[in-house]
Amino acid sequence: MKNITGFDIGGYKHELTDNDIRHMLNRHGNPNGEARKGQIAITSNDIKQIPNIINNYDYIKKGNLNRKNQTIVYMKDIKGMVYYVEVISESKNTLSSKTMWKKPSVTVNDSTRGTSLTLDVQTTGYSLKL
Repeated sequence: MKNITGFDIGGYKHELTDNDIRHMLNRHGNPNGEARKGQIAITSNDIKQIPNIINNYDYIKKGNLNRKNQTIVYMKDIKGMVYYVEVISESKNTLSSKTMWKKPSVTVNDSTRGTSLTLDVQTTGYSLKL
C-alpha cells in the first residue's frame, strides 16, 4: 500500500461511524439524483460490502487531500463500480470513512486470453489488483 499512498498504513484501524453511513446514503443513495449524475444509488447492501471492498479491491488509488490529510480510493465491481474513500490520519493511525458512490461498469472481452475484465470507463491512474 505504501507504494500507492506514500504512507505505511500497516496497523492502522479502519473507522466507520453511523454519521458516515448516513452521509453516504443521504448523499449517494437517491436513485433519481444519482441517475441524473450518471451514477447508481448506493444501498445498505453496498455499505455492508465495505470490508470486502477494503480487503479485496479491484483497483486502488491515492486520492485527493481532505483538508490536510491524504485519502485512499478503493474500487470494487459489485453490480457497478463502487468507490469507497478513506482519510488517512497519521496522528491517530486511522483510516476514516469519507464517502462512497457507485457508477455503471462496462465489460470488455479479451479474446486473446478468453477472459473478460470489468472496467469503469471513466477510470484512469488506478492500480489494478490481479
